[in-house]
Amino acid sequence: MGKMVRHGSRIIPQDRSGCVYGYGCSNNCGSATDTIIVTYLDAPDTFTLGPDATLCPGETQTLYAPATSYTILWQDGSDQTSLVANQAGTYSLQISNACGSETDELVVEYDYNIPQLNLAPSISLCPGDLVTLDATQPFPAVYSWSTGATSPAIQILTPGVYTIDVGTTCSMASLEVDVLPGVDCIEPDVHNDIYIPNVFSPNDDGINDVFALSFGSDLQVTAMTGSIFDRWGNLVYSSEAIPFQWDGLYANDEVLPGVYVYHIKCTYLEGSVEREEVFAGDVTLVK
Repeated sequence: MGKMVRHGSRIIPQDRSGCVYGYGCSNNCGSATDTIIVTYLDAPDTFTLGPDATLCPGETQTLYAPATSYTILWQDGSDQTSLVANQAGTYSLQISNACGSETDELVVEYDYNIPQLNLAPSISLCPGDLVTLDATQPFPAVYSWSTGATSPAIQILTPGVYTIDVGTTCSMASLEVDVLPGVDCIEPDVHNDIYIPNVFSPNDDGINDVFALSFGSDLQVTAMTGSIFDRWGNLVYSSEAIPFQWDGLYANDEVLPGVYVYHIKCTYLEGSVEREEVFAGDVTLVK
């Protein structure tokens, strides 16, 4: 270690060659100085290319790299600031510098699904029948019926014109089905002028909203006792009212669609003769 020298208000050591630490060197013959600049470089910030995309046939999507002075590298080896996605696959971008790298990717798919509707344009419907119109597709789709239903299939009880629209991301199909009153229909079950339906739909549309027994004009009903059970044998409704009818409720709550069993005892006058008959069977509740 050399001697100590004053540099301004500071006392700084000087080596034997005359160099003052941090300030250069000097001796009787002259002086020399040097500087170095130290900077810090951060790794690239995280970024996103955007969400995965579903395109229609013939469409493309341009992917953009964020503004940066660092090295850009797409999955295909290109180093441009943008890339056109024109086929299905996974697209990725890496941005890097001497301190690290960040990568993001997205998946591009093409929707080639076209809905196919194979329903008959016209269907016959007999009284008491339950007809299912099924437009189910083998791929995800959106369904819209003229009844307001959004399920792939609906069940109908009455004649009319029913329309279905089926849509995907890139395609739409529509069909109109004319449900006509049937001809040569087999009469529903009638016991001594007592009609018992086998289907009803408690949806407040004013059509078949209740399960009820109907009587011919030549019968005078004097007593009725009836019960409704679910498929597990649980009692969901009972009544002694004339006529017996059920609105599809259990404890003021709507029951689920399905098959329910009824057991109804009916006492009536046929002319001057009193008769008693028990009716048992099942009824289908649909929405």
